[in-house]
Amino acid sequence: MFTAAIIDKAVAERMTQKIDMEWVIVRPVVLVDKPAKGRYTAGPSARVAPLVALSFDDCADCLLRAATDEPNWIGKTVNVGS
Repeated sequence: MFTAAIIDKAVAERMTQKIDMEWVIVRPVVLVDKPAKGRYTAGPSARVAPLVALSFDDCADCLLRAATDEPNWIGKTVNVGS
């Protein structure tokens, strides 16, 4: 099942990259239902700790940021985490 999910994600990302509109792919680390810390690392070349959990709320903040405040992220894949 995990392998199928990875394959599906890769297919979806390739399809997104081919569409004729602005896009940003946000790749969060492990997500948890905890209060937001209000601080995280994000960006196309951001180095994030792969096993340090990120709250759903901080991830949502990053998604809003990607959609409204980061024109340099358009057409890129963004890592988000701690």
